[in-house]
Formats: sequence, structure tokens, C-alpha cells
Amino acid sequence: MTKSPRRILLLLATLALAKSIDAAAATVVKSSADQAQTGNHATNAFDADPETRWAASGHGRWIQFELDRTIELSELRIGFHHGQRDYAFDIRLSNDGKAWSPPKKFQSSGNPEVIAYQFPKQKLRFGRITVYGSDDSD
Repeated sequence: MTKSPRRILLLLATLALAKSIDAAAATVVKSSADQAQTGNHATNAFDADPETRWAASGHGRWIQFELDRTIELSELRIGFHHGQRDYAFDIRLSNDGKAWSPPKKFQSSGNPEVIAYQFPKQKLRFGRITVYGSDDSD
């Protein structure tokens, strides 16, 4: 018997560049992902529309963003579609999109709201979120 693959559905509705003096004026200028379901492209994660999302199938899928300038940041706010599931994910940050910080690991804890995930303040221009699955997927 083959197991049908379950989908990781991820909504990054809000990229809140909070707790940073200059973050309010930072803008996402580019986004990409290693995979996306039809109609659920990476750009959807940063369009401020709660009805759209980035979605991908499988474990270890990532979405990346580039800001218009380097800022200091100490949290990202992330909301997951099917937020009642407990998602495992990490956040990596970079100044150049090549050399990345060590992963900061998080669990969404099944909270359906947009949550602030905090980490030590760091300068960045790029961010990458990698999702490893949920309690409802392999």
C-alpha cells in the first residue's frame, strides 16, 4: 500500500520587520522558492493578502525574500495556512544571499494566528524560511 503524499501548506501573510528602527521602510523586492504549487507562488507570501499563500509539497521546502536594503531585525511574523497544525521550520538570514546564518529552529505550536518568532538582532538583506513538515504530514 502506497502512502499518499500530504501537502505542506504555508502562508507567510505578514513579513513584519518589527523591533527594528529602520524596518518600517524596508520593502520585499524579490521572493523565490524551491517549489510552489500552481497558483500559490512565493510572491503571494508577501502581498499582504490573507486570501493568498505560498504552498509547496514535501519536507525541507523553502521560501526566500530579498529586501530593498540591509536592515537590523530581531523577529519575523509568520502565519501558517492550516495554522492548527504544528509546523517545524527554521529561519536563516544573510547580507548577500550567499553566506547564511546558522538556522534558528522554531515550532509553530499549532497556533492559527500570525506569530512573532524572535531571534538575536542581526543585519540582513535576505531571509529564508525552510519548512520541515507538520504533525499532520510525514
